[in-house]
Amino acid sequence: MLSVLVITSFLFAACTKTDAPDLSPAAFGAKTISITQLKALSVAAEVRLPDGADGKQITGVVISDREGKNTDPKTIILQSDGQDTAGIVVLLDSISPFNPGDWVAINASGQKLQRQHGEVVLKDVPLSRIQHIGKGIVKIVSVSVAEAVANADRWNGALVRFYDGSLTGGDGKFSGMLSFREADSSAVVQSQVMPGAAFENTVYPTGISTFTGILRNNENNPYIQVRNAADVNSTSVTRMVTDEMNIYGMNNQLYWENPNITTGSSILETGVSRYTVKDIVGNLPAFASDAGFLPAKRSYLYLILKQPAFVWDLRSSLELTTQPGIKEIRVTFAGSNFTGLMTKSGNDKIIVNPFNPTTDSFKVALHYTIGSYVTDTVSAAYSETGKLYTAVFRVPARRELFRAVSESDAYWYKTWVDEFLQEPRFSIVNYSDRVDPNQDPWALPASAPIIITKIEYGY
Repeated sequence: MLSVLVITSFLFAACTKTDAPDLSPAAFGAKTISITQLKALSVAAEVRLPDGADGKQITGVVISDREGKNTDPKTIILQSDGQDTAGIVVLLDSISPFNPGDWVAINASGQKLQRQHGEVVLKDVPLSRIQHIGKGIVKIVSVSVAEAVANADRWNGALVRFYDGSLTGGDGKFSGMLSFREADSSAVVQSQVMPGAAFENTVYPTGISTFTGILRNNENNPYIQVRNAADVNSTSVTRMVTDEMNIYGMNNQLYWENPNITTGSSILETGVSRYTVKDIVGNLPAFASDAGFLPAKRSYLYLILKQPAFVWDLRSSLELTTQPGIKEIRVTFAGSNFTGLMTKSGNDKIIVNPFNPTTDSFKVALHYTIGSYVTDTVSAAYSETGKLYTAVFRVPARRELFRAVSESDAYWYKTWVDEFLQEPRFSIVNYSDRVDPNQDPWALPASAPIIITKIEYGY
């Protein structure tokens, strides 16, 4: 009895306080269980959850999108913030104020679990029973359509992603019941667009690279609830993000006489992205020899070393992390006009030999690693300094990566590819050639500096 009075006093005090409440799950007053454990309590058509000392609460990340209006306005879909990917449909007593990525705790004590159309839902939850904790990570399950259908109960309420396919229905527009079919497969799953959805009656792409949505169930008929038009990505490049490489920050290591040249690994920042630069690079104003074709009053990224002779040699590279759905990367660069001594430190010198167009050339490569699979895609060779070129690199589709990576890792290739596609990481490497007739075997590799002036990301 004493414990009940203490809890009651605590709740009353919390209601009358004027300062910000403690939003941690532990302060919400019930035992936290996983979403999977909560759903397991649904042993009948309707179950009233325990209250009081046996009360339960769950935490999770909101994956539904109220602004897309393809979910009932009083419904949120919550996905586990733990190791599993379980999700649950939560019906509220009023319109949801929550957005995708909101990390919340729900005190489910005394609430109802109900079976509706083949799904377990947490029903009629008052907003007062939900605490916003902060921002969480939205997890996406990469699966085939056949896997999703076969595991519809397990992944019900989870965010899933399919690759490489096409939509049919709705006369080519997001309307009513659509069907998604994977390429090279007979597996099909339906997708429902509710009347009044923000993207209703807009045209969907003819070819689809990624198709994302919440796996729902309607009387044992699984379907995908697309949240917004951005969940359906075309195989074509439909959106470009351009980084003009206006560099405003680099963590330089003061090793060379020119402090804007760094050795090792440093972080470089532009107005668009953060990059990691490896080995010998420069965050420099244009050298006087390059001032004729580069605008003044800017810093430029110089990749200084040429293509290494051996895999363990130093190489100048720019490492970048893109968003999921990347299809193309375009790199605009030029070969520097610089010749002579660039900088030195002790006995180490960076010397650029005169460019000889009959033997030398400028090239960049797109490098990436997936599990044990490593590949470099090299641009065309350009034999003129002081001129801007754009190398276009196409990122292979998921099925292409499966074929390539499975040759080096037949067991784990699907896992490696899916992890790569969730967070695609690349390196841009200076693959230029520059002959050094007097190469010292103990000296640094020959230099063939290039300047990267723009990177464009195609989605």
